Amino acid sequence: MYGKKYQKNEVKHLAELSSISLSEEEISNLQTDLGNIVEYIEQLSELNTDGVEPTFSVSKKIKMFGEKMKLMIMV
Repeated sequence: MYGKKYQKNEVKHLAELSSISLSEEEISNLQTDLGNIVEYIEQLSELNTDGVEPTFSVSKKIKMFGEKMKLMIMV
């Protein structure tokens, strides 16, 4: 997968918005990684999901809370 390579200033701007500091090496790596991530998301958006029920949680752990969780949410 070879997505768009983001410009250095774009990665720095995203880091600033996220309140994180990045080394030059991390910026360089993220220039490619972000492009790959966006390309993958674009590929996923092309999938036909007609008839597929939405998934709200992929973890079964939430079920162990049961009624207690409902009460905590309601409070």
